Amino acid sequence: MTLSTQERVWNETLKMLLSGRDFDQLNVQDICNQSQIHRSTFYRLFDDKYSLFEYGIDTL
Repeated sequence: MTLSTQERVWNETLKMLLSGRDFDQLNVQDICNQSQIHRSTFYRLFDDKYSLFEYGIDTL
């Protein structure tokens, strides 16, 4: 099964959070680097890191 880019970004962000990173200390560039996507791709998918978090909550 292939994950969508949104799912992959959320999964990578969740890994960072579960490893002890504080959500407030994460920035979009950290998320992009971890997910191996360009910043413009992130903003095409999500308004900001908070909308990414809402997406993650909705998928759970």
